[in-house]
Amino acid sequence: MNRFPQRLLRNGLVILLSLFIILPSIAADATKSTSGKISSDLSLPLIIESGSRLWYDGNSTLHPFSATATQADLYIKIPSQEASQLATQFEKTINALVKGNKVKVLTVTIPVKGLKSGDGVLDNNMYNALKAQEYPNITYQMVSANLQNYNPDTKTYSLKTVGNLTIASKTNKIEMDITLHQLGNGWLEISGEKQVLMKDYSLEPPTIMLVVRVFNEFQVKFKLIVGAV
Repeated sequence: MNRFPQRLLRNGLVILLSLFIILPSIAADATKSTSGKISSDLSLPLIIESGSRLWYDGNSTLHPFSATATQADLYIKIPSQEASQLATQFEKTINALVKGNKVKVLTVTIPVKGLKSGDGVLDNNMYNALKAQEYPNITYQMVSANLQNYNPDTKTYSLKTVGNLTIASKTNKIEMDITLHQLGNGWLEISGEKQVLMKDYSLEPPTIMLVVRVFNEFQVKFKLIVGAV
């Protein structure tokens, strides 16, 4: 497995887990510096497996397309007791965090111009439609996460989350189902998806070269494989 250690910092009574950093599956330069941090009174190495990905699927009058995030940051606060156990008792600690609803702060920040489809013309039109010059980041702030089901045989948690998604100048509250799967040996898979409509954020889907019209609906998806060393 290709593993990418994440940069660590220290501070205070909570741990800040930087999980979405430079996503190695599509990063053009894996040595590029990031704004990601882990801070606590401990030094806790966390790594993201190279199969991790954050992307959206869209469609147009010409063909479907996808764009993948080349960089994003995830900020999480958990109690210091769980932070102190994360490196040595990863699976037990994750279980306590999820079942005890102990993740109190979670914020994701995605640079708009870090979304790449492989088609420069399409990307530039999407950046303009998303008003990237004026609003360079898409942000998500979780408000609540409630455990809906736990399967002890597969070690899979099903969560229903509520959060605030900000795209350009508008913020909407969204519900999203997330699945956590304990893979064993200190690895956790986090996955989910959500349909997003551009017009819900007062944005117009772009028309490319006066011919190709991008549709209003997008499916935002993510799959992260996270581990502790």
